[in-house]
Amino acid sequence: VEPDEQAAMRFQIEFLQQSGRRFDRAIEYGCGPTLMRALSAAHHVGQLDMADWHAGNLERIRRWHCCAPDADDWSSFARYALRVNGNPGPVEDLEARTRSILGQLLLTDARQTNPLGVQRRGSYDLLISGFCVDCFTGSQTEWRQSLANVFSVLKPGGCFTIFALREAACYRVGFEWFPAANISRAMLLGRMFS
Repeated sequence: VEPDEQAAMRFQIEFLQQSGRRFDRAIEYGCGPTLMRALSAAHHVGQLDMADWHAGNLERIRRWHCCAPDADDWSSFARYALRVNGNPGPVEDLEARTRSILGQLLLTDARQTNPLGVQRRGSYDLLISGFCVDCFTGSQTEWRQSLANVFSVLKPGGCFTIFALREAACYRVGFEWFPAANISRAMLLGRMFS
């Protein structure tokens, strides 16, 4: 588990522990093909829907959920989540718990006013989004509007954890470069609490 993901997972787990709440309905918005945030939330939510723009990412989640032989191995992330939680339990138990809470896999587009449809406005107790809304555009205007669209799915009084690249105009995955909104910590905090 890379240091940046260790920090993100630790933050999310500690936030959920300190909230003192169990969240009946949660959404991970912009999950990509990954499960580290789901594994980190598993002990704190009743149901976790996962949303992404790319159908291939959701297919990889589905394969893991169904224990397909070609599914990605997330055991190192599960092991780390257990360690941060102070839980020495078996990795298989956390993976089983995570599989049991996974709800719907949803295609989405944060640029849409209702990115998960009108019926899901204000329907989630917890919103988790990691390196998503700031990572598909270089436009801060588009980032602001997209973030507002994504937050429309959160119930009044709901909680959220958001992870974003700080002051990055682009980022690289392998040899391919992608745009980023180049936001500062102050911009993110200002957007959250305005």
